[in-house]
Amino acid sequence: MQKLKDPEIQTKVKQRMKKDFAALKEDARDDINVEESWKQVKGKLINIKQEEVGYTYKGYKNPRMSQEILLLMDTRRSYKEINKDKYNEVNREMRRKIRKA
Repeated sequence: MQKLKDPEIQTKVKQRMKKDFAALKEDARDDINVEESWKQVKGKLINIKQEEVGYTYKGYKNPRMSQEILLLMDTRRSYKEINKDKYNEVNREMRRKIRKA
């Protein structure tokens, strides 16, 4: 959303939306139901966002979550149904590291 505050990108997106939605309007048929029409509009909007604005990866919001803790979480998840004792051991270790962080 930060990129949309840039006037240059705003004009690009506006022009692209006008062009794409004008093409959609020309191709409109009476036999298309609302769901299909919405899918077309949504597809155009997503396509414009991907090509003009792009993606930004925010990552984890909590800075305490280090890679080591995330790895312990994945390990713990794998032991959940298989081995309760190992699950509890990994869970305790993970909690200790979270408190320390």
